[in-house]
Amino acid sequence: MESCSGTCPNSRTVTTMASLEDVAAHAKVSVATASRVLNGSRHPVSDATKAKVHASAAELGYSPSAVAQALANKQSRIIGVIVEDSADPYFAEITRGVEDVASRAGYLTIVCNADRKIDVEVEQMTLMRHYSAAGVIFAGSGFIGGDHARLAGLVKAARDDGITVVSLGRREIEADVVTYDNEAAAHDLTVSLIASAHKRIVLVGGLPGVYAAEDRKLGYLRAMDEAGLAPEVIPGTFGPESGSSAALRLLVGGSLPDAVIGSNDQTAGGILTAFRQADIKVPEQVAVAGIGGTRLAALLDMTTAAVPLHTLGATAAHRILHPERSREPIILPHQIVPRGTTAHAGYASL
Repeated sequence: MESCSGTCPNSRTVTTMASLEDVAAHAKVSVATASRVLNGSRHPVSDATKAKVHASAAELGYSPSAVAQALANKQSRIIGVIVEDSADPYFAEITRGVEDVASRAGYLTIVCNADRKIDVEVEQMTLMRHYSAAGVIFAGSGFIGGDHARLAGLVKAARDDGITVVSLGRREIEADVVTYDNEAAAHDLTVSLIASAHKRIVLVGGLPGVYAAEDRKLGYLRAMDEAGLAPEVIPGTFGPESGSSAALRLLVGGSLPDAVIGSNDQTAGGILTAFRQADIKVPEQVAVAGIGGTRLAALLDMTTAAVPLHTLGATAAHRILHPERSREPIILPHQIVPRGTTAHAGYASL
């Protein structure tokens, strides 16, 4: 591809973007004064001087640097979202909710993958402070182990700097909370299966030590105990591979359970795929359900305890954009969505 400077044949004139120094010279003020006016500094400047600077900027076509504005105002128009894995449909839908709200308000969303490593979260939080982010959203729940005290201290320092920090799950940090009840979601899903006359219900667990996985397990165990049924838990990792492995384990074991719950939709999707590949009829021979309400569940026509993931992200973004509003925790509702992977006889809406 050809490049040129000045005037190219059969092209429009290529112009150089005006600099802050150009605006200052044109308005006959210092560069510092021009910067204060254009970046919205609270430093006192006369109205007449402001008018001259803005007129010069308009005439020269000057566009202020977002970085310069951040330095002047001590806050940028950046919202950081720290997720465990941006390829996971669960986090993808949350992130889209954040971005839809942020972009309409003129904010940039930066997504960081932490892979459930607290040292990585510390690094990412440090960068967000360095960039003077308007806010940071922790999209995943916390987990047992790691230097939580260091992360908590960093979050407190960020909040002291005026950065709004929002957590979408149970964590050992001081932050605004926008979340849902993991335990209740798993409990209500299990109850719905019991109401459909299922008795032997197996849970394929999530990643050990992750609070969301532990809370969902507690909800399942509570529902089974209330019904006087024996629980069966197979360890998992929140991935489709762990669902497939659990399904194969059940197939090798001989008799199938009445139903299998995946701790999230990806795990349940792996369970469903493995059963279908083994020519097991779902839900005639065994029912399958997940937790999350992702698009994957809809695509597979799979029953799920659905969480409003897009709303979760959007609500968190609104909290950052409007820090002056109530700081009370926001608990969003879940909904049991019955689909083709479970029998619904006797099903009661919860």
